Amino acid sequence: MSSTIRFLKRQQINDDLWNKRVSDAEHKLPYTFSWYLDAATRSKWDAVVYGNYEFLLPLPLNLKWFGLPRVVTPPFCQQLGVLATSADLASPASQVEANDRIRAMLEAIPGRYLKLHLQLSLPSDLGQLAALRPRTNLCIDLSNQSYQKITKNYSKSLKKRIRRASGQYRLVASEDVPALIELYKKEVGTKANLKSWMYQRIQAIINECLARDYGQVWSAVHLDGSAHAMGFFAGQCRIINLFGASNESGRAGFAMHFMLDQVMKNALDKGASIFDFEGSEIPGVRSFFQSFGPSEEPYWVYQK
Repeated sequence: MSSTIRFLKRQQINDDLWNKRVSDAEHKLPYTFSWYLDAATRSKWDAVVYGNYEFLLPLPLNLKWFGLPRVVTPPFCQQLGVLATSADLASPASQVEANDRIRAMLEAIPGRYLKLHLQLSLPSDLGQLAALRPRTNLCIDLSNQSYQKITKNYSKSLKKRIRRASGQYRLVASEDVPALIELYKKEVGTKANLKSWMYQRIQAIINECLARDYGQVWSAVHLDGSAHAMGFFAGQCRIINLFGASNESGRAGFAMHFMLDQVMKNALDKGASIFDFEGSEIPGVRSFFQSFGPSEEPYWVYQK
């Protein structure tokens, strides 16, 4: 493996090599695909690359202040690189070597940026670095599991609500991205404090994912034919609860509970390995996700 660490501008990146490396990563997080980053940042990102694209560290660019750019993780990108494969973590020696390379990449970020605020997927034993602080994602491992086994970990109240919702909803695949975004704007937008440009970015991300068969819009459709909840779930092997909302009737009828349960069941039937709730820093939302019995998965905030 080459020991070269390179700083690259967006136009210098080999997309084929970059995206192959993302596809080979242990958890196949979509956020780091070049096309996903292009949609999330309007193609405004740099990168630090180790060797022949063995390790990737995207640097999304934000607003400039007195001519100095900032590197800030954009909305709808929970975790970016640095990516590790199973081979990188196969032994203690390989883990140490991988960690040394990752540290070197973080140190190689140019000093031209006014601020660094990156949310990163890193090996957990890198957490002792002073500039890192942990955050927790919530996931359910679907591999080698049955739907019945997974639902045993649901809370009693969740099971009751899903049973109630099952009598009035059905899960329907949709391609109506504008309807999903309008539902989110109306029901969640003010609370989430999303700006108009953020809706443009999520629409671009969803469109790119759909064009590559890398996600699906789902609706919880009521007996009356109306959608009471909608969501976009990104990924193939790892299904990510990226963007969704329910209306007032859906909240009363537990449409979101039903939709998450049925999307997970569908993912399991199609051989997906992980259902990713994306976690949440909002206590009420986090508590809702935890009612499904997920495991905690750490990721890191790198800030300087």
